[in-house]
Amino acid sequence: MWPFSKPEPETRADYTEAAIKAIVEGAGGSTPADYRETAAAQAAASLVARSLAVATIEGATPARTGLTGALLHDLGAALILDGEAVYRIDVSTGGTVTLSRASDWDITGPPDPERWRYRIKIAGPTRDAETILPAAAIFHPRMNASPAEPHKGRSPIGLAAQSARMAAGIERQFGNEAQQPSGQVLPHPESVGDTVLTEIRGDLRKMAGRTMLVPSMASGWGEGRTGAPADWSPRRLGFNPPEGALRAREGVHSHLLAAAGVDPSLFATGSQTAKREALRAFLHSTLQPLADVIATEARAKLMADIEFNFDRLFASDIQGRARAFKSLVDGGMSVEDAQRATGLA
Repeated sequence: MWPFSKPEPETRADYTEAAIKAIVEGAGGSTPADYRETAAAQAAASLVARSLAVATIEGATPARTGLTGALLHDLGAALILDGEAVYRIDVSTGGTVTLSRASDWDITGPPDPERWRYRIKIAGPTRDAETILPAAAIFHPRMNASPAEPHKGRSPIGLAAQSARMAAGIERQFGNEAQQPSGQVLPHPESVGDTVLTEIRGDLRKMAGRTMLVPSMASGWGEGRTGAPADWSPRRLGFNPPEGALRAREGVHSHLLAAAGVDPSLFATGSQTAKREALRAFLHSTLQPLADVIATEARAKLMADIEFNFDRLFASDIQGRARAFKSLVDGGMSVEDAQRATGLA
């Protein structure tokens, strides 16, 4: 810049633009919020993951060695959050199966899934391993695949795109606001000197819940009543979301749980009877179908006829099943059939 020229003075419009930019950047800018980072998505994914991890696998031994509790935990969360997961199948000379999770993959080929080719990447601490394998060497459970893209799974939460974006946006906004400074602002007249303010601060620190006698501010400190602030009336500064925003957050949280097949009452305080009913519905209408998706892929790729048994989870509902068993027997069903129907066999 020429040393004798003056910079253009900043205008009100410049300040306004800077303020708007700061607000937008503080709210996350144009980067979309990720629904995976919401409590609803993580609650649903975690519940499915833990439930699959404690399942008992009945069937061929080689397949069981690959489908470990840790792997099923990882796979359960992936199905809810991403709708799919890809693993490389390795078989040792002794027949032991090992499944290695791919961090990235591409799929090419015709409509016939058996002729697909996978380019996968297995991540490591310092370097990645990339390879191309046929479909027979890949374990790829997926759900909600569309006819247009049968090779891609889709998250049940991601399919509720509008609600997912809304939940992610609310969570991000609340998170940003909650990180802002907070405290109590106590107004005082400008005429108060530093000495008086120091004494007031000291008195407030020593108060510790006790009663104190303080001078009134009603006189306005010599300025008259018209300019007097309210007597010792602090005003809160910090995170204080509107009641409507809180209700919207709770509502969309429940809707996303429902989209993932999880009854919101499982995470709410309330009747234990309602929770048992919600758990029973979750086991039969969500967990078992997901287990069937995994078992179907295992039969095709691991050559193992396996089934998932959730008796360890059903144990928490033994009273309800006992009542159902009695009702069925009283209604004329044979003991053996009633035992099978209620899982007591």
